Amino acid sequence: MKIYFNTRQIPALANTTVRERIALINHANKKLTGPEKMLLNISKLLIITPAFLFIAWYSEQIWLVIAIIISALACYPLVLRPMQLSLCAKYIDNPKAKN
Repeated sequence: MKIYFNTRQIPALANTTVRERIALINHANKKLTGPEKMLLNISKLLIITPAFLFIAWYSEQIWLVIAIIISALACYPLVLRPMQLSLCAKYIDNPKAKN
């Protein structure tokens, strides 16, 4: 499975506008199978749960809580967006081929 970090890297979406890319990604996201959706949701939990646990454990040290929140906010899109795009890429139809 090829990893895509941007929607323009997906070959079927290379020559489309931003609105078309968003619509096609949303449509492909709806076509994901159950195990693929479960993989994305478990990945979300693996990022968010430790952040909340660390916040609960280190609630007295505000600088550490802020660092945990910033790292969780940074990891969320950096890990999940490429994962979602890679899973959705196989469900995207080439919009130019339909014309």
